[in-house]
Amino acid sequence: MNGSRRAFNRYVLASGVLSTLGGTTLTALGQAKEKVRIGLPTRVYWPAIPVHVAQNLKLYEKEGLDAEITIYNSGGAAMEALAAGASDIISAGPASVAAARARGVKAKIVAAGMQEPAGFYILVKEGSPIRTPQDLEGKKLGITAPNSTTDFLALWVMEKSKTKMTKVAVGGGALVPNLLNGQLDAIVAYPPLGYSLLVSKEARVLMDLGKEMEPSLPDTWVAAEDAIAKRPQVIEATLRAIFGGLQYLQKNREYGVKFVQTYAQLPPAVAAMEYEKTLLPLPADGKLKEEWVETSMRLARLAGATTLPPVREMYTERFTPLKRVTTP
Repeated sequence: MNGSRRAFNRYVLASGVLSTLGGTTLTALGQAKEKVRIGLPTRVYWPAIPVHVAQNLKLYEKEGLDAEITIYNSGGAAMEALAAGASDIISAGPASVAAARARGVKAKIVAAGMQEPAGFYILVKEGSPIRTPQDLEGKKLGITAPNSTTDFLALWVMEKSKTKMTKVAVGGGALVPNLLNGQLDAIVAYPPLGYSLLVSKEARVLMDLGKEMEPSLPDTWVAAEDAIAKRPQVIEATLRAIFGGLQYLQKNREYGVKFVQTYAQLPPAVAAMEYEKTLLPLPADGKLKEEWVETSMRLARLAGATTLPPVREMYTERFTPLKRVTTP
């Protein structure tokens, strides 16, 4: 950087024109935006909503970010992208993070997403003779992918019901058709997938995991350790934008329901359920609690993990609770 450039930056900093983040400069007047790559486990799942609301309201731009949003076909695929350096921050559960760290993936939880698995159900087709989880003995239970949230929830169900089932990974888009055509006996449905089937009365609830399970952080925001160490201002700015989108949704019901309906192409009744039962209860500041992470580690143990990282190595409180979020 030449002398005139340094002088210019000192002037801008002194004038308060720079956008600052916890004392760290993010962007300067006329400087190129910082690239951030956000990975989502699937398109029609709650984390995608605030991420895209933030994009719609230009909140990333307000934070000096150039956000690249990529939608994968499962949580496992999103974690692989983070491991490969193709994403900087993704949505994933703590158990997925533990499993990834056991394989040498350098990732940490940076914010809480969902505290309890609200809207997650074990669903069976309407008219199915299956009435209890024990009736699934030897049956096929559909999940999105190995090491995904649906996978860990399936393991929890099997442990709780003392029932052995065959987990079948089909991807998020194939859960419903495979349930309805009889290829699967039951599925672990995530919101709003479950709401759609319940409103249409094509399926019924075998287990409501949001009520059955203790707080276990089924979803968190996870960043690569390299990004946390080298670009902390970008991670925090990204979280401010995402949670700014979430808070805007929570405070503006009409906008929120309409956005969910349009983005996810849902019927009005399903969009309203997604807004009220999934989005409204979400924590608005990303605050993390060690006991929530600890509880989630049980799911990793169910998956067969024997060497788990210490809980304190799983997450960082560097960024949350957020002191402020980005507003339109």
